[in-house]
Amino acid sequence: MHKTLFSALACAAIAATSTAQLVIDPCGPAVFGTPLGNTDLGNLNFNVTEVSQVCLIPNPAGPGYLGHATVKKIGATDWDVLSFTWAGPGSAPTVTTDCDALNGTADEFQCSLSWDGLATVLDCGTGNPNSGGANRPILATRATPSGPFTVVGLLGGSFPATAGYYDPQLGHFDIDRDGTLDDVVYWAAASGGISAGKLNRTTGAVTNVITAIAPQTQVPGFQFCHSPTPQNDSIGITRGLYFSVYALNTGSDAHYFPGEAMAHYLTAPTAAYALFDDGTSWDANPGILKGNAYYARAVAGYGDPLLIENFTLSSCSIAAATGGTVTHFGFFPLSLSSATMFCAVNYGFSMLPTPLPPSFAGLVGWGNLCVAPSFSLGVAPANSEFGLGYSLPAGLPTGTLLAEAVALNIATTEVFISNVAILELR
Repeated sequence: MHKTLFSALACAAIAATSTAQLVIDPCGPAVFGTPLGNTDLGNLNFNVTEVSQVCLIPNPAGPGYLGHATVKKIGATDWDVLSFTWAGPGSAPTVTTDCDALNGTADEFQCSLSWDGLATVLDCGTGNPNSGGANRPILATRATPSGPFTVVGLLGGSFPATAGYYDPQLGHFDIDRDGTLDDVVYWAAASGGISAGKLNRTTGAVTNVITAIAPQTQVPGFQFCHSPTPQNDSIGITRGLYFSVYALNTGSDAHYFPGEAMAHYLTAPTAAYALFDDGTSWDANPGILKGNAYYARAVAGYGDPLLIENFTLSSCSIAAATGGTVTHFGFFPLSLSSATMFCAVNYGFSMLPTPLPPSFAGLVGWGNLCVAPSFSLGVAPANSEFGLGYSLPAGLPTGTLLAEAVALNIATTEVFISNVAILELR
């Protein structure tokens, strides 16, 4: 969701602004250093005046990445979407024409990209010929991961029928727990939280709607959540969810939930982790690659995206009666993709009374140890990602274990400690 759409709301809220600040949980994902503006995907390299959204996936045809962005082109007064290819950090994007036919007059916004590069959803303003004369999201598809998209139509079925900007984003997980992976669309809900539903790519119909993120009312001055963006593993399955929280006095800030949707976890906390307090800036609509989060950032207008490098661990929920495969995924920033790491996932039944920084072992690093150790399992990361999988038998008691990943960079002896996630036997 871009800031200009809510300028009137923001102005009206100033009079009621509280002095409370955003609280960064010491047991959230480790954020490396101070996030900075990233010129790779900035205005100059796109040859535009503003970038208010970025979406990134690994190129299914390899190498590099495919991306979509919402931009304000030179001389334009409205927002348009564009497509691009990108070799990765340290390089400039190459703009393509794949999304050009999706633009019309007035605003287009939040152009998502499915894990396989074959589908996109986006908000369309009243001047777009595909929007039916109202602000409505549309679905478009293509047969290969390159080339122009063809419009399927409006998102329908159980998707809200009222006009508005919804920040639609595409995920990929078993939303109805029938053993089959589903195409999923996330959106900013009228409740102030984030919803998710199963998407039919052929018709645009949305079904099986669940709560992905509950309204984050624990945030002082909370107004609403927006900008949902999935964190996918190397084969495109959604393991975590980034989004933004707009609150009085603190602007719009990046948050992370260690799972695909809160509704899939009976005992998971309803509060997500704030990644970074960026003052009153508007951080939104990120592109996510492993532990790299490229958040569009607005102060007076949109400048270069804010790169938040972080180390996350996903949660897992299985049925205690039937057992199943426990799967946790950890994601490092791309800057550590070639590093030699030793990793372990620590399980425990309780939190430490006081979080311990890595210096407790005489080392330096990022994050805090929060879970009282019970046992741990070692894993081997590759390309900024690791997956831990093992089977549990049927008939176990229901309950929850806390989980936290710890990693050591062998070359630098730096320690990285993730957020606290959970293993739920429901």
